[in-house]
Order: sequence, then C-alpha cells, then structure tokens
Amino acid sequence: LDGNVETAPVFDEERIFFANENSNIVAIDRETSEFLWESPQPRERNVGEATTRLATTGDTLISAHETNMLYALDAETGEVNWEREIGYFTNAPLVVGDQVIAASGLSPVLRSYDVTTGAENWRMDAYWQVESDNQRGSLPTFFTTPTIANGLVVAADVHGTVYGIDAHAATGEG
Repeated sequence: LDGNVETAPVFDEERIFFANENSNIVAIDRETSEFLWESPQPRERNVGEATTRLATTGDTLISAHETNMLYALDAETGEVNWEREIGYFTNAPLVVGDQVIAASGLSPVLRSYDVTTGAENWRMDAYWQVESDNQRGSLPTFFTTPTIANGLVVAADVHGTVYGIDAHAATGEG
C-alpha cells in the first residue's frame, strides 16, 4: 500500500477502511486481507499524516477531509455518491441512523446530513458567549467528534462549553 496508515480503521461486515498518509481511502477484505480499492482524495497540504476521518454505515463510507469537504462513498466501489463543503478543520463524522453529523473545527458549526442524499437536515451555529475580556472574539472550536446519548447529539468546544441538540430536530422524529 502507498504510504503509512495513520488513521483509525473503520469497518463494515465485509471490509476494513482506512486513510493512508496521502489521504487516500483504502478498502481491504476483512476475511482475505485482499486489496479491494483505493479512492484518491484531494490533498491541500503536505503534512506527512492523514487528515481524513472516517465513519461507516450500511453500504456508505463517510469521509471528513482536510479540504473542507464531507464525502459519502459507495463502500463496495469507493465511488463518491455525494460531497458537501463543511468548513475546516473537520473531525470524525458521527453516523446516527440515516444521518451523518459533522462538526467543523475552526468554523463553529455542527451539521446533520442525510446519509443517502447529502441533503442538510439541520445545523447549529455554536458561537461562544464571551465570558471575559481576554476571550473576546474567540470562537468555539470543535476538535473532537460529537457523540450521541438518548437521542441527543453532544459536542464540546475547546473552551469547555458543551452543546446538545435533538438528533431528529429537523426530521420531525424523536
């Protein structure tokens, strides 16, 4: 394989997926370890490490990428089904049922997309409330992956503020 593996692998029932140091996504067979496909991803920087974060659900692989993009790939072929601009720097996406949730790093926005179509379900602009003069102008930067508990999507920013939103807020469910 071309380049070191520098991300945590994700897997489905048939395949293991990872991104190498060139930010290419690779799929291998879980049983045979046979190489299945490689999907080259755009590369903006030469940072010497993978800057792609992955999640999987059913037949879709989700890739949050350093180019400010969120990609949905066909898990069997590696072909891109849809892509959305989400803001730099992205964290690992979170898959919740039929939606993928992505937290942008330097642009403090939490978004939900339909896994199949890529349509935006909802978004939360998380502008931090300034508590002191030395924090004035500071934004709530997300450097961690959101999580879910009891239908509530939870994300924390670098300032220690915790945000929560109903995972089904825009779908009318829940």
